Amino acid sequence: MGPAFVLFFYLLYLLGYAFLTAIVTGFALLITYFFGGKNNRARKMLAALILPGLGIFTFFGSLGIGSAIVQVSHGFDVGFGDFLEAPLPNGYRFYSVDIPEKGNIGNAHGNGVYIAEISDIKQLQESDEKVFGIRENDDGSETYFLFDTKSGQVADFPTREALASTLPETPLDLVPVDRFYIEKCVAILGHWFQVVFIGSIVLSLGVLFAAWKLIFRRKPGDNPNLPQNQLPPP
Repeated sequence: MGPAFVLFFYLLYLLGYAFLTAIVTGFALLITYFFGGKNNRARKMLAALILPGLGIFTFFGSLGIGSAIVQVSHGFDVGFGDFLEAPLPNGYRFYSVDIPEKGNIGNAHGNGVYIAEISDIKQLQESDEKVFGIRENDDGSETYFLFDTKSGQVADFPTREALASTLPETPLDLVPVDRFYIEKCVAILGHWFQVVFIGSIVLSLGVLFAAWKLIFRRKPGDNPNLPQNQLPPP
């Protein structure tokens, strides 16, 4: 998945946002025009035109920015693009570039460039300070491995049984690396994503309320003692 694919994905996202906004705004305008009454019609039409897009933009914008901040602050990737990253014990990282079905285990050295300790990992499991799984060799064959993040030592095993014999208290439950990444995200960030989601709703409602008050604010010429149908036109 290269830059062109990522750019295409972002374009689809923007088109989806624009399409959703257009549909909601169109319905709001139609309902306001036919059922909104004649009082303050101009302001109501303005609200129907602006508020749906403003609410959708605020919600999805704050949701995306908030999620990215949460992920980066907990050692994950930013959540956009073709680079996946998740924290492992003792400063190591699981990361994947372009191919989500294969990953690597490494650590950042100096300028942040990752040095792979183990590459072409297809399945993975973590238990305490040990990470183990299946990696693909250059000739296409597969090897079981055990990586001790505390000592930095890697051990290879020819069979699943040989690997399991070194972990007598840990049942083997190897999963594809893309699933490993998702499960780790949910385990560490699940409650934070809920906080961001609720916060995005509250923020979007607050912005909509402020915009509503601004649109329907009473002008100096308005007489509050007159009935609504006798107020001066906006």
